[in-house]
Amino acid sequence: MIAANELRRGNYCLFDSTIDRVTEIYETGCNAEFKSRWSYDRIHPIPLTPEILEKAGFVKAIDNQNNECYELKMSNGIDSYGLYLYEKSVGLFHKGALIGGGNIYLHQLQNLYFALTGQELTIKL
Repeated sequence: MIAANELRRGNYCLFDSTIDRVTEIYETGCNAEFKSRWSYDRIHPIPLTPEILEKAGFVKAIDNQNNECYELKMSNGIDSYGLYLYEKSVGLFHKGALIGGGNIYLHQLQNLYFALTGQELTIKL
């Protein structure tokens, strides 16, 4: 289940077992592109996989400590950031220093990207 305060329009989630995008958010549930009125107890997060990361523009890389990861370089027009994913844990790097991290799902990755860049993360699911 996903809490209402974690969702934004455009987030991808599992609605029962189908991937869909949130189009409207209500107190008791939300609408998706292909079906209306889902209650929050039927909406679940999508775990990050290598396939999903590649569809979101991440590329397989090796970090400074020779660890395999997925990398996405991004910029908000002022600063540049590197977003690295190891297994299911994300690390956000700015000027070579780790400034945040943790275990996240696809909708949270979308929200983080938007918060940093002001743009939607393009995902070709």
